Amino acid sequence: MPDAVSGAAVLIAKQIKAPAIISLSRSGLTAKMISKHRPECPILGVTPSQQTWRELALWWGVQPVRLSEMSDINVAAREAITTCVHQKLLPEGELVVITAGVPVGRPGSTNVVEVLTTGTILLSGTPLSTRNAVGKVCIARTPQEAIEKATPGCVLVVRQLNEDYRPVLDKVGAVLFESGLLFSEGGALAMDYNLPCIVGVADAFSTLMDDDTVSIDGTRGLVYRGVVRLVV
Repeated sequence: MPDAVSGAAVLIAKQIKAPAIISLSRSGLTAKMISKHRPECPILGVTPSQQTWRELALWWGVQPVRLSEMSDINVAAREAITTCVHQKLLPEGELVVITAGVPVGRPGSTNVVEVLTTGTILLSGTPLSTRNAVGKVCIARTPQEAIEKATPGCVLVVRQLNEDYRPVLDKVGAVLFESGLLFSEGGALAMDYNLPCIVGVADAFSTLMDDDTVSIDGTRGLVYRGVVRLVV
């Protein structure tokens, strides 16, 4: 399995022009297998093991990175991206290929290859569509405020969506609302207009400001700072 995953990771990285491949591994086996494929981009071998960290430094194209061991693969992947960006091993706002294994930390268990964005996640919630969007934030506490402030392609941020907002929905590019109700009037409205929509976005009003530029990952329900590359 690790050999198949390593080959797939190299192929995907080439297709999306990824700046790097991140290999989460205790033993370093998958990073070494990826190295044998001689990918066009660097290999970031992320490991909690000091011994593995030293060994990976000897392999072609591998940059070893130390990271504390974690039991959750999603948390580990996000922490690996954050660490690599902070160490300037990855640019922010790009797509990166990640290999890992479930269960996490078991040598030889690599069975996951995924494409993630290296951007800064500001907020998260539950997506109602799989569409992505990029735009400037428009915070509206009332329908009238939305009508006055909304601009074409903006990301409308509201407490809850209802029929009173309909006049602006053909203008906005996406909708975020703090209410966590999946089967609500607001969700149905957003779907009627085929808008990228994330519900249950806690602290949206306190985190975002008017005219902030954000990217909306409609598949994962994530809000990124600025303009980033997203999986289509």
